[in-house]
Amino acid sequence: MLLNITNHPSSEWQQKQLKAAEVFGGVVDLPLPFVEPSASEEQIQVIASQTFNQAMKLHPTAVLVAGEYNLVFLLVDAFLSCGVKVVAGTTRRKTSEVFQADGSVIKTSMYDFVRFREYRHFG
Repeated sequence: MLLNITNHPSSEWQQKQLKAAEVFGGVVDLPLPFVEPSASEEQIQVIASQTFNQAMKLHPTAVLVAGEYNLVFLLVDAFLSCGVKVVAGTTRRKTSEVFQADGSVIKTSMYDFVRFREYRHFG
């Protein structure tokens, strides 16, 4: 099973992303915890440890992790150190900008899923 540790529930995924997750035996969601921008490194370490322990109880085949950079780094490192495959979702982003009369800009982005790409240790 692919454990989805992001802020994007699989119920909102494109069909082609759900189909790609079937390789792992389907998908289960575990929401990525919110991290206060003012959180210390120690606080993020605690959040990462709690999230990792909760995730490992589910015995995932692979984990998709995305979100707050420091937390993601700690989780990816922990899963890889335990031999759990970690993936990132890759997308094509299509954006449009509409310039308003007052000088403001409305920017719209659409993300189109391409594939899951595996994290690997450097070297």
